[in-house]
Amino acid sequence: MTLAISLHAATDELRDRLVPVNRAHPLDALVAAAGAYGRVTGRRLSLEWCLIGGVNDGLEQAAGLVRIARRLRAHVNVIPMNRIEGSTWGPPPADVSRAFLRHLAQAGLTVTVRDTRGGEADAACGQLRASLEPRRQLRADGTLGPQRSTRQRN
Repeated sequence: MTLAISLHAATDELRDRLVPVNRAHPLDALVAAAGAYGRVTGRRLSLEWCLIGGVNDGLEQAAGLVRIARRLRAHVNVIPMNRIEGSTWGPPPADVSRAFLRHLAQAGLTVTVRDTRGGEADAACGQLRASLEPRRQLRADGTLGPQRSTRQRN
């Protein structure tokens, strides 16, 4: 069995925005814990990376991903983000995706590019959260929380 880690960013600054639990468990702690897990269990680690156009698709992020994947001897799953109606986020242009993947391949990483599935049911990568956002409230720290009812209880 493989431990899959939803990484999505190679710096704490970006990962704090994309994966808010990173604030409680920053990259250094996550990588240390994942490395210990791999050593103790002998199981392969997998790093999941939803490739978001203009957000985490640059070569600086790719280089950071290479450093982390090498340290953990991890497989990398790259999943292009799906288009979401009304969102400014989506998949990167094809040439940007190719450059990102080429950087990983030239570094010798084992990489799988995953199919984008579930789009027709609004259940693909990124779409489920997008469907929840109208029912959630943006907190001051940039994370989303349950929307508070304005009705008073009797």
